[in-house]
Amino acid sequence: MVIYDPALTVGLPDHVTARSAMRALAHGVDVLCTPDASPVAAMMAEEGIRQIADGMPDAILHPHGLVGRSRTQYGGYLTAASLAVTAPGPHRMLGEAVERACGLRHADVRAVVLPHLLAATGVMRPLALARVAEALGCNDAVQGITDLAHEVGAPQSLRELGMGLDGLDAALEALRRDETAARDAELEPDVLAAVVENAYHGRTPLGP
Repeated sequence: MVIYDPALTVGLPDHVTARSAMRALAHGVDVLCTPDASPVAAMMAEEGIRQIADGMPDAILHPHGLVGRSRTQYGGYLTAASLAVTAPGPHRMLGEAVERACGLRHADVRAVVLPHLLAATGVMRPLALARVAEALGCNDAVQGITDLAHEVGAPQSLRELGMGLDGLDAALEALRRDETAARDAELEPDVLAAVVENAYHGRTPLGP
């Protein structure tokens, strides 16, 4: 059972709210980037992204208000429900491979890595990019996600999360060995490693 009650989230620190909401938004992106996602799941994912993008800044700006939190929770429900009925696609599998390699908390990693993954895979999925951008109300999906994360104070780099250079080296080596992740994402291992390196330093997301 999952209980959605925005009043229960009022006491959450802003950084927890932001990272959790960005993770929920990433679920919607995962669905839209999955070629076999059903039209209904994709529609739910797109609306979920829209609700989160609209509600999350208000939830941070007015932490004791319920309007922004209600919209964010509704969006989180939609993206989670769409993800639950969608087989893992290349974007989700790639994200999970990065999370395993980084050894950090799921929500934290997704908030940082999401725009970098989308930039690297977007050339192969222009329709997904267009739908994410439409849901965010902007022309550039990658920049839109980056701007939203900055607006709500979500982390901008893996280094901010406490990852050291030794952790980066270990993650890069693990990803270079993970041929399955690179193949499923249709990316070269070196491109996948560059995604993590850029995310570590908080650089501008770059395509393949």
